[in-house]
Amino acid sequence: MIFYLSLGSNIGDRQRSLDLALSSLDGIIGVSSIYSTTAVGMEPGSDDFLNMVVCVETEHDPLALLSEVNRIEEKASRLRPFPMAPRTLDIDLIFSPGLTIETQRLNLPHKRAKDRLFVLLPLAELDELAASVVYQGEFTLEGFYLGTYDSVFSDQKIEKYGDPPKIN
Repeated sequence: MIFYLSLGSNIGDRQRSLDLALSSLDGIIGVSSIYSTTAVGMEPGSDDFLNMVVCVETEHDPLALLSEVNRIEEKASRLRPFPMAPRTLDIDLIFSPGLTIETQRLNLPHKRAKDRLFVLLPLAELDELAASVVYQGEFTLEGFYLGTYDSVFSDQKIEKYGDPPKIN
């Protein structure tokens, strides 16, 4: 199965946390650029995130993959003291083509991803169709760079931080 995962970090050595995730994930077949983004839905003054999206191909079922990414977050010393707490590493399952899941533990497509530019832009780098499905309307890189979505995401700042990392 193909899954798109969103990776983010806003405390500690953010780049190192992303690198840890990349080296810990199996089956990576695509990696977006890295973006610096404002913290969405967190306390004012929260540190900016580094965000990216990866595409993995795995034999894991969705809940097994979720358990695997939770173990990777723990390896990066992720704590969950309260909802929307700052995090060393956050890995979310965003989308899997043709798969819809609605459980208490997992929703695919991810319910809040359509409202998060830090997910949609790197996802569109990898697959504009996937980004459009998640957005629930057309979402393209060209549209982003032409300002088509500026009014929708006016409260979210995003800028490219680095090129896609090399994956071994």
